[in-house]
Amino acid sequence: RAQAALQAVNALHARRHDAASIAGAAAQSPVLRVIVENLFYPVTLDVLHQIFSKFGTVLKIITFTKNNQFQALIQYADSMTAQHAKLSLDGQNIYNACCTLRISFSKLTSLNVKYNNDKSRDYTRPDLPTADAQPSIDPQTMAAAAFAAPGIISASPYGGAHAFPPAFAIQQTAGLSMPGIPTALASLGVSHGGGAAAAAATRLGLTGLAPTAGHNVLLVSNLNPQ
Repeated sequence: RAQAALQAVNALHARRHDAASIAGAAAQSPVLRVIVENLFYPVTLDVLHQIFSKFGTVLKIITFTKNNQFQALIQYADSMTAQHAKLSLDGQNIYNACCTLRISFSKLTSLNVKYNNDKSRDYTRPDLPTADAQPSIDPQTMAAAAFAAPGIISASPYGGAHAFPPAFAIQQTAGLSMPGIPTALASLGVSHGGGAAAAAATRLGLTGLAPTAGHNVLLVSNLNPQ
């Protein structure tokens, strides 16, 4: 009888603890504030959506830079899902040994997204305008078309169980493929033809690069947005 009474007391305490946890989660905001530390590789809105969607439906995302830190506001449908994502992802690395997530609850309870572009997205409103942002390329299409081989974003001994698999793999090629030179390079004195690639490589100071079969899409980063 004493053992049964003890089990009943423990079960009562467990139910009260669960009820308190549920009440505490309900009191939290469904919006998470995410800071990405040690930003060695760029983190895009689509990468964040891919990661946080593993824990529930993501309604809205807004990304911005504040105090020289890349940050994001991510809204879930309810606070319970937001709490689960926070407990699971806080302190994790997006890529091996870098891009660490620091997550807290936002004081906001809902996000006001005006544009669907590479900085903000309302997944419940696909009809929103893109404003003056340049059209974004679908990351899955880009990864399948241009990044088919493993490259510089790859596994490392520092990742372990706390790192997500890389979202993109940048292809490393032995040569430079220039099947045709666009008219924008006409001022360099380069013309179309078989020797155009070698001539362009020499003119641009890219020695040792010969034409070879490959992709005709380049990914350029670190550009000045101005």
